[in-house]
Amino acid sequence: MDIDVIKINCREATNLIQLMRPDLAKVMQCYDMDNFFFYKASYPFGSPIINSGKCYLPLSNGGSIEFNDPRLPDDIAKDLSYDPLNEEPLAIILNKNSEFYIPTAEAIMPHAIIHPGEMYGIPKAIDTDADTSLIWNLNAGVRSLFTLTKVTSQPRHDELHKTYGIKHGIPLSSLDQWKIFVEIAKGANSAWRSEILYFPRKLINFLKTPEFVQLSDILQKIRRESYNIWHNSAVIWDAAFNNIEVEKKLTYYSSYALSTARQQYLIAANSAPGLRPATNEDSAPIKLFQEAYGKVYGLNDEKQSTIIMEATNLLPDSRIPVYYSLNFPMLAKCNPNTFKGKSLITLLTNIEHIIRVFQENIPLNRPRIKSLYNTSNSTSFSFYHCNSDPQTYKNILNSETLAREDERFTKNHTEAFAAYSHFFKGCIKIQHI
Repeated sequence: MDIDVIKINCREATNLIQLMRPDLAKVMQCYDMDNFFFYKASYPFGSPIINSGKCYLPLSNGGSIEFNDPRLPDDIAKDLSYDPLNEEPLAIILNKNSEFYIPTAEAIMPHAIIHPGEMYGIPKAIDTDADTSLIWNLNAGVRSLFTLTKVTSQPRHDELHKTYGIKHGIPLSSLDQWKIFVEIAKGANSAWRSEILYFPRKLINFLKTPEFVQLSDILQKIRRESYNIWHNSAVIWDAAFNNIEVEKKLTYYSSYALSTARQQYLIAANSAPGLRPATNEDSAPIKLFQEAYGKVYGLNDEKQSTIIMEATNLLPDSRIPVYYSLNFPMLAKCNPNTFKGKSLITLLTNIEHIIRVFQENIPLNRPRIKSLYNTSNSTSFSFYHCNSDPQTYKNILNSETLAREDERFTKNHTEAFAAYSHFFKGCIKIQHI
């Protein structure tokens, strides 16, 4: 059993951390930690990192092994094993993006994207009574990943099977495509890796002692930096939305429409993920997947789009938009059956009206809620549907306009635009202005 983990000393670990978290590296350099060893793990795309409350290390053959597996070498077991009831690993992401999520009966619920330089396991490391982060699943790379073009042809899927050894059948939904992507990466021996640096248990235990208070303090600071609306202002935001909904008689609309409208504000505030056309390898081996579906599956033969959508954050200082699709709900409370309308374009029209009322009333009546006020004032929301007629739905744009507005959907006009993708049958663009 060959574990894809490298044991490094504290100096080497600090040098790696210095590249992304110089504040943490500076504090670590204040301590004599020559006797501590860290572990750099390299995960292939899709490999489990956290799954159903258990943590995993990667194997060189593409498999995984639990942190507490008795087959682990003694030194790794001593440094990385943990008590599932009171402890969890402490880690920093060295490269690539991954996605925290919870699987549900019919879909997945994205929680957050974790980027290089960000950490998990801090709460339990400095406070045994803190809530665990192991309630979320985490794989190497993003989980919310799918093609814009429908890929349900059995003969074409058979070509993927021949080339990459795909075992799963045709994906029943777009989010099921992730399983196919994982198999493509494995079958192609993709070099894509997400690297994570783990802190030794001995050091984690010392964080609760007075001698290591500086290190504990900087970790607490890093933890606070990750706070978002859920941590700071969720109750206040909910109260503001509730008041507007009652005052402006928005409660006429379904709870699903109201929840979806609120979700757009969370995305705008960088407190929930949106979606974007993937243009780099930060979250997955995108070029490999586009080649597999373009050449092997045959999308290129039909001149169809090979664009892949991925979960991402709307960064505070960026003018680059992200998107939300009614066909790919990313809500904590997701029950489309509560919608009182008859079509997605009707639902989209309802959401457009709700958000417009929010934007009109938040600045007028509630400027003291600074975070909500700033989010509302600095964000534009645009609404699209592939069957929209501007004479019938004056505030809903036809999705074909996105081919001109956002060149990522056409690879800078070198590829066909997937105008009739399910993704565009009720699509919202969220963008800072």
